[in-house]
Amino acid sequence: MRPGRKYLPVVLAGAAGLSVASAIGMALAPTLLVHSPLGLIALSPLGRHLVLVATVTSVVPFVAVAVVRRALGALTSYGMGFIYGERMLHWMKEKAPRYSGLVDKLERGFQRAGPALLFVFPGVTFSALAGIEGMRLRYFVPTLTAGLTVWMTAFYYVGDAFRDRLAPVMTWLSANMIAATVISLAVVLVYEIHRRTRAKGAGAQRNP
Repeated sequence: MRPGRKYLPVVLAGAAGLSVASAIGMALAPTLLVHSPLGLIALSPLGRHLVLVATVTSVVPFVAVAVVRRALGALTSYGMGFIYGERMLHWMKEKAPRYSGLVDKLERGFQRAGPALLFVFPGVTFSALAGIEGMRLRYFVPTLTAGLTVWMTAFYYVGDAFRDRLAPVMTWLSANMIAATVISLAVVLVYEIHRRTRAKGAGAQRNP
């Protein structure tokens, strides 16, 4: 690891906290969508949540909350890349060996046009590459924020364009909020159990 390893506990804690927040947001999505739509994207800013929340909020608070929440996720990815450097690239390739060639291409592309790629694709992948390549925070944060602002504004207006078509969905969720939340909770629990079981199995295979 590089000298930034002293920040590792903070980065890991942030990543864990955001992971828990996302799970809570997905599990309680129907209730949050009805009673606290901005709270939903503050916890779980998935694309489908963004589009639905855009139908019941105004643009400024929507973009502000969505940008901050997604920026936090990107910052943890940047931190991991900055701390682990090339080791994180190897981990990415091991985790998805079919895409190892793509990872190499993305790395080369970032070396040539990192700020532009980060602006156009301000997600966890290019944030991690920014950290791996040692991009300074004073450049990373403004570029990331600008790119996210464009994307979140686009999400808002896509949702707003479908406001009338999605109105029946919102009406149904309001009328069936408890049942929908119970189903959502069950789906998230099953997914988490399956994910953890699969992770334990993969770990056992690596360490027989």
